[in-house]
Amino acid sequence: MSDAACRAMIPDRYTVGLPVEGDLSIPPEIPESMYSTALYNVQQCVIGMQEDWDNTMRVLDHWFPWIDYTEHLELKAMRLFVGQETRLTLRADLYTVLFNLNKCDFMLFENMKVLFLKQLEVLKYALF
Repeated sequence: MSDAACRAMIPDRYTVGLPVEGDLSIPPEIPESMYSTALYNVQQCVIGMQEDWDNTMRVLDHWFPWIDYTEHLELKAMRLFVGQETRLTLRADLYTVLFNLNKCDFMLFENMKVLFLKQLEVLKYALF
């Protein structure tokens, strides 16, 4: 799970295609020089946030109007994302461990939140 999102955006498929047998080594740390590549690539994507499911559905419906998201609306009814640990409820020592193993992912997530808000801003001015 070390910087999995960044590895997908770089792409650095360090563990893809390996059999789940024997010893698996931890992927090498992503050098900070690659963070900009991950950030550039994510800026080409439509962003959704599990924490804001209603607006995620609006964003997806705007950019992908041909896809029927009806079945995904049930996820909200199931309340999958309610009551989960958050940055504010997670123990500080666990947060530190997660941050240290996922520095690129944390950077990417902060930037994705900004991109998500920009997408919502576009929706204000979209003609329907």
